[in-house]
Amino acid sequence: MLGVALPYALDANEEFLEILGKLLKKDPQMYDRVRKKMQEILETPDHFKPLSNVLKHYRRAHVGHFVIAFRIIEEQKMVRFVAYAHHIYTKEVSMNKSS
Repeated sequence: MLGVALPYALDANEEFLEILGKLLKKDPQMYDRVRKKMQEILETPDHFKPLSNVLKHYRRAHVGHFVIAFRIIEEQKMVRFVAYAHHIYTKEVSMNKSS
């Protein structure tokens, strides 16, 4: 997807991919910003803020007023992207994801 060999592999649920597809059509500039942030995440996922409480296995990265929620799966050297939402809704959206 990103065209560069990265330390971590990319994984995403279907809902996340659907959101990216809609974003590409509605706001190509924001889509590019999200892709760049995803590349940063894949290069250094530990750099981003770990969440707490029920989301303790997840991390977040801001893109404007939106947040990408993801989980690092060290055993497989993989980052699983689970949500892209306005920062107000990220906790609610992420809690409903299975991983």
